[in-house]
Amino acid sequence: MKKRLLLSVMLASSFGIAGCGGGHDAPSNSAGDQTAQTNTDTTPTPTAATAPFAKAQAARYIWIGNGASVVGTLASLSQTASGAVTVINNISLTGEVAVNDVYGDTFFAMGRWAKGTVTSGDKTSVLDGVSNAAAHYVLVNDLAMLPTSGSYHCDSGKYTAPTYIAGSKVPSSAYAGASTGSATLAFDTTGATAAISLQTSAGGSAGAANSTATIKSPSATSVGSFISSQPAGIEITLGDGGDGKVLIVAAYKTTLNNGAQYQGVGVFNCSM
Repeated sequence: MKKRLLLSVMLASSFGIAGCGGGHDAPSNSAGDQTAQTNTDTTPTPTAATAPFAKAQAARYIWIGNGASVVGTLASLSQTASGAVTVINNISLTGEVAVNDVYGDTFFAMGRWAKGTVTSGDKTSVLDGVSNAAAHYVLVNDLAMLPTSGSYHCDSGKYTAPTYIAGSKVPSSAYAGASTGSATLAFDTTGATAAISLQTSAGGSAGAANSTATIKSPSATSVGSFISSQPAGIEITLGDGGDGKVLIVAAYKTTLNNGAQYQGVGVFNCSM
């Protein structure tokens, strides 16, 4: 497998996640000062996974939590019958769990950990299913190689519900929002150019994030301004969608017009 562009080790974050290898640090956007209030986000949403994820020899993942972000080589996973992934390498979700926004098929798996005990090595933390604390993940297989030409048409994407992480305080009813977006993808002899435009809304406020990335190898990830102190940013990587299709994977953060910041993940399916 080609050496990853991101080589630093995962930070110890508000989730207490130990190093997974092949990850990178994100700025600490702890929402620990928020008052926990009762909401209804603990009931898993109906699954939209049509088949279990079939891990190839070269596969990887994106995992983001409050103040933490990891991009790593996927060595092992555990997936429930509903399609929810509860183990990603040495990061696991156990106990009384709730995994929402479950999407996927043979080529990708996506979801949002809303409740349970998160463990990595000797570090543990609890998602209580009441506060805004959550973790979002996407698993994909690497493309065998990048195409050298062609413009692809992408669908409107599938998304986990973006969750509040920082900024202006919001009521518990706005701890999770919704996102929509669009993407374009083109290849030439220098690599891939992927452009994403995302809109996020929650509690009557809205915000946007836009990014264009150049991907030069199947295992490369463009972090853009996602891990910077910028109010919005998108981390972009590609995956194998099967039958000549290409997946664009996005981890993103947006700041709404009320000053509240949200993050989530999305997957676009692109074809000729």
